[in-house]
Amino acid sequence: IGADAVMKGNNKLVLGLLWSLIRRYQLGPSMAMSNIIQLLQEEVKNHSNLITLSGKLQDDCRDGILISIMVNNRKPGSIDLASLKKEDALKNLETAMDIAHKELSIPRLILPSEIYGNIEDQSLITYMSYFLGGPQDQVRNPSNTVRTLRNFKTFRRGTMKDLNPPAP
Repeated sequence: IGADAVMKGNNKLVLGLLWSLIRRYQLGPSMAMSNIIQLLQEEVKNHSNLITLSGKLQDDCRDGILISIMVNNRKPGSIDLASLKKEDALKNLETAMDIAHKELSIPRLILPSEIYGNIEDQSLITYMSYFLGGPQDQVRNPSNTVRTLRNFKTFRRGTMKDLNPPAP
């Protein structure tokens, strides 16, 4: 992708670039899908009466129970998990995401209606990364996303220096 594609607004290439930046600066190598599934299984191991993970992130998040468990694991007692009902998916999502935002400083990158509807895994992974950690354990620290956006602005000005990963 070149600066020309960005300047012309080639959505497919720009979205691909943004996802690459998010993966590099927000998620890091530990946030591969297989690692995320393992981390989620660890999150719900004490809640098998409420949820059984299917391994499909969209399906596992759709009713709001998984996100509610993740919030409650970080802020015990913040959600009455026993009262959650799968048929109240939007309410579950709204409550969990509201508490995550207010109490855990996890930004609302997506809407409950998007999770309930049809959302791509990349968006869910990015949101989940704030719960699960990542490079430099950025949980509750949106500075990595801000840094990603700054690097994107640098790219738009036509310089690639901040986007090149360090040599191994």
